Amino acid sequence: TIRHIKYGVKADYAKAFGTAILRGVKNAIGKEEWTAETQAAWEMLWDRVCNCLTRCLNAGTNLVIVSLVNGDLEKAKEAMDCAPRGERFDTLTRVDVNGEVLSPLYWAIRDGMRDIALFLLEDLLTIRADRHSYYYGREKLFETHPDIVEVLCKDPGAEELMDTLFNGLMWHSDQVNQGKLRVNYYIKELYGDPEKDPNAWLSALATLSLHGPPTLFDHPVCVKLLQCKWNAFGQIMFFGIQSFYCVITILYYAAFVVNDERCGANGIVRLIVGVLAVIAVTSQCILAVSQIRSGLTASVPVSYPDLVNRITCNRLPSEIVVPRTLMNIWNVSRIPAFVMLCYVVFSDTCLTSAEDGMAVRSEHGSTMASLVALVVGLQLLEVFMLNPQVASLMLLIQNLLPDVARTLVLCMIFICAFAGALTVYKAVNFSTLGESVSNLISMLLSLDIGLVEDAGAYGAVLITILVVIIQCAVFNILIAQLVNRTASIAQWSHLMVQKKFAYVCVEMESLLPLHYRIKLFKSMGFDEPLDFEVGDDGPSGGIQELEPASIRSDPKYQPDRILRYTGVSCGTDPWDLDEDEDEEPHSDED
Repeated sequence: TIRHIKYGVKADYAKAFGTAILRGVKNAIGKEEWTAETQAAWEMLWDRVCNCLTRCLNAGTNLVIVSLVNGDLEKAKEAMDCAPRGERFDTLTRVDVNGEVLSPLYWAIRDGMRDIALFLLEDLLTIRADRHSYYYGREKLFETHPDIVEVLCKDPGAEELMDTLFNGLMWHSDQVNQGKLRVNYYIKELYGDPEKDPNAWLSALATLSLHGPPTLFDHPVCVKLLQCKWNAFGQIMFFGIQSFYCVITILYYAAFVVNDERCGANGIVRLIVGVLAVIAVTSQCILAVSQIRSGLTASVPVSYPDLVNRITCNRLPSEIVVPRTLMNIWNVSRIPAFVMLCYVVFSDTCLTSAEDGMAVRSEHGSTMASLVALVVGLQLLEVFMLNPQVASLMLLIQNLLPDVARTLVLCMIFICAFAGALTVYKAVNFSTLGESVSNLISMLLSLDIGLVEDAGAYGAVLITILVVIIQCAVFNILIAQLVNRTASIAQWSHLMVQKKFAYVCVEMESLLPLHYRIKLFKSMGFDEPLDFEVGDDGPSGGIQELEPASIRSDPKYQPDRILRYTGVSCGTDPWDLDEDEDEEPHSDED
């Protein structure tokens, strides 16, 4: 039906079209088979189809549908100008085409009509007021579009719409009192009601941390949402869990690194480390199983070589289901590390000997103990990854690794080429290719002049050329690249840190018991109306904060954005736009 409306088909065309259809059917069946009974049956069928189609085409004359079909922003504004103020939000959020309810907002986004989508979103989130009440479409928006955050996050071109959405969830006072001003953050739906949806990984914050662009985490609404959850439970839970892992690491280093050769009391410490490791592994496994049973999983895409696909006839799964806890690389590395730790502890001779003797460990056991020391030691990085400076540095290193790797490959090509030349030349200390490569690398790292002197005249020339290429050309180019990349990465690294904060916060929230999450949600007081000024209660659904007056220099600051109308206050009348055009919006105090 929508396609017919787009083509400009009118209800008046149905009669002529029906005549042509019946005539074509008659010719196809033949005069002998076209009896009066057959004709009556076909006419009855067409009447039903025609009535349905006519109703749909007549619905297409609705101004909202016309504006969406034609991509006409002015028609959309005209449709809203005529809508009763009490029904305006229904008009903005749903259109009925012959029983099929469609979202004008999603329609505009899907068809790439960004200007109309922006207008619809701005209009919904505009706060209007008459003498009797406030009109704010936030609740209606999230009621009819519960997945609005996910839809916008997954749309590559919808970053402006997401920014508009967040802007519409704030209100700033224009009155400063003792260096502070009121700011209302309407974040009830973004926070997520655990009674309606207990899966923390389906919350708005989870969607933002998984799919949202990093720039969103600089928005005051996103910052406040993350701050509320982090301060309420995220911080204490995260550092509590990390403290447990740090205790295991410290005890392991004390028993197996600092006092590795002594038993006695040290054996008790080793036993404690083993027991804690068993507890850690068991709890991780129980968590993974419980998440699989409760559906707290993620799908990881899997690709196979073409040969494997041909052999299996493309029957292998294209994705695997993984519990959410194993989507964290730290947890993935922690489980095998603690399993090896348990083996090292419970195969240790100190546990079988009561004497204060020397600890005896096989070469295999020593290798595993060394590997455990390395992995559990690196686990401490997770704690510091939430420090903005450390996280920015790690993020910088992560993004620079490809450039460094490409440069090292280039260097190895030069080294191997020159090593081959020196080997053929039979220079001293360059008798084989392996020895030549090793010596050249040693020379480049330590600048061993003796190797140059022993290589002979031709060998010295080759080595000198290599040094010039590697140290004066390749390394300088690498440094220039790193400087440029560092400058660009530094601009958004702090946003990636905020995104990491959000992911950790959602991970901690998913570990909380449901009843406690419900208690936290209710303690936020989202059902209490937020006042705009003293005695002027506005819509509920958020929290009010006293922010420093310095936020008035923030680009997101919009003082008292409420549009107040002093004319008639009947819910069946549209807003008096002429009055709004002639007069500036004003507060009740004016």
